Amino acid sequence: ATYVFEAAIVVVFESHRVYKDIEVNPLQAQEVLDQSSQGVELLNFQNLSSSLGSWADAALNQLRSFVSDEVDDDGVQTLGINLIMNAAVLDESGLWTFDLSNYSLVEPNFSISLGNLTIAGLDSVKRASLLDAIGPQTLMNEVEIDHVVGELQVNLVTDGAEMNGFVRLELAKFRAIMAVLLAIDVDELWDLELGNLLDSEHIFDCLFGFVHSVSFPVLDVSASEITSFEVGGFSSANLERAIQELTGLTLTTFKASIMENFSYFFDFTIKAILNSYMEYYFSQPMDACPKLSATDRFLKRTESTNPVDFRDLLLKPNEALGLGGRGLEQYGDILRKLVEVVNDNVLKIDEETGLSRVNSLLISELTEEGRITFEGDLLSGGTQIQLGGLDLKVDFRAFDAYVDNLDTVGAPFSLLDPVKNLPSNLNNSAAIGLGAPLTFGSRFFLSIIDGSGQEIVNDLDVTLSLENVYIMLE
Repeated sequence: ATYVFEAAIVVVFESHRVYKDIEVNPLQAQEVLDQSSQGVELLNFQNLSSSLGSWADAALNQLRSFVSDEVDDDGVQTLGINLIMNAAVLDESGLWTFDLSNYSLVEPNFSISLGNLTIAGLDSVKRASLLDAIGPQTLMNEVEIDHVVGELQVNLVTDGAEMNGFVRLELAKFRAIMAVLLAIDVDELWDLELGNLLDSEHIFDCLFGFVHSVSFPVLDVSASEITSFEVGGFSSANLERAIQELTGLTLTTFKASIMENFSYFFDFTIKAILNSYMEYYFSQPMDACPKLSATDRFLKRTESTNPVDFRDLLLKPNEALGLGGRGLEQYGDILRKLVEVVNDNVLKIDEETGLSRVNSLLISELTEEGRITFEGDLLSGGTQIQLGGLDLKVDFRAFDAYVDNLDTVGAPFSLLDPVKNLPSNLNNSAAIGLGAPLTFGSRFFLSIIDGSGQEIVNDLDVTLSLENVYIMLE
C-alpha cells in the first residue's frame, strides 16, 4: 500500500510536466468579471475611497506596511505578518491544525481516511508582499517562508489489515504567489448591520452575504528543497523500516522531477479544485444574515437606547455576572475576543523586565526610539514693563521641547478593564518610566533689556525626569 501511495505521488507530479510552457494571466478572471458584473457596483481595491472614504485607503496601506516591515518582538526582529499569525491563526505551539476526519476514500478491499493536518513554520515568514491591488478586484500576495512542515494523519485499511500512520513533508525556502479575485457588492456591504459583525455565530454568513464571487487566478507554490518526506508512524518495526527505505529511495530517485513540477501541480490542479469549490460554494443557498432588533439581543426596546454595558461587551458571561452585568453576551463575542488577542499579544508583559510588548510593537514605531520632539517655538512673546523709573523690555521663548523614554510602559498595565457595579466605566492604568526615567525637556530663552540698553540673557536647557510613574484613567 505504501509503494502504491508513493508511486501515485510521483505519477501525479510527473503528469504536470505538460503545463510547463503555459503562461498564466493573473488578470484573466478580472477581465471576465468586468464583462459579467455590469450594473453591479463592486468594491474597488485600487480606489477604496470611492466607496468607503479616504480612511479605507490609508488603513489598507498601513496594513500592507505592517505585515511586510520588521518589528521588534521581545528583542527579536521579525515581520509583522509573523506576529499576526501567532496572535490570530496559530496555536500556542505555533501550529495550524485542520480537522479532515470527514474525508475518506472507500473501495473494495481498500480504504483510506484522513485525520488532522498540522502545518508548522508559518510564523517564519522572511518576506511578505500582501494585498497589492493589480486590478480593481484582484489582490496579489507573495510570501517567502524559511521552512514549512506539514503532517497528515492517515488510517489505511487494505486486505483486512488496518494501519494508522502519517505523511510528513518538510520544505525549505517555501515561496507562494497567490492572486485572489475578491468581488464585494458595495450595496450589500452597506446594508450589513454592525451587530452581526459582533457575533461569531453569524459573522461568516453575513460576511459572505455581500461577496459577489471569489477565485484564485494564480496559485504558484514552490520550494528550493524537500528537506524530508516521510511516511511512517506504524506500530510494526519491520514495516516502519521498509517504509523508510522505500521513501528514501523514492525521494532520491524522483526528487528532481517532483521539484520541477511542484509549482505546476499547485497552479493548475490545486487551483482548479479551489476555484471549483468556490464556484460551488457561492452557488448554494446560504443562511440569510439575520435582521437584528433589540429583542433579538435580549434587550427590551425601552432599554435599547441605554449606554453600552462594558462588562457584557468585553467580558465572558460568567465574568460579566461577577461584576454585576447581565452575562448574556447581548453585544456578541467578537469585540471580547479581539480584546483578548490584544491583551495576550500586544500588551503582554515580559516577566523578566516588567515591560510591555506594546513598547516595541507600537510606541517605538510611532516615535524615534521612544522620543518625541516638538521642534520650534512652543511659547514666545515679549512685553514692555514700565513701573515708576523702571523701564524693561522682556522677551521670552520656550522651544525645542521633547519627551523621552516613552517606550518604558510596563506592569501594572491594564486597558479597557470593566469596573464592578459601574456599567459605563473602564479602568485604564499603566506604569511608565520603568528601567529609564520618563523625561520632559525644553529650552528656555529669557532676555531683559533696561532703559540704558543693558541686556541680561538666559538660555536654559530644562529637564524633568520621573521614574515609575503610575497613570490611571477611568
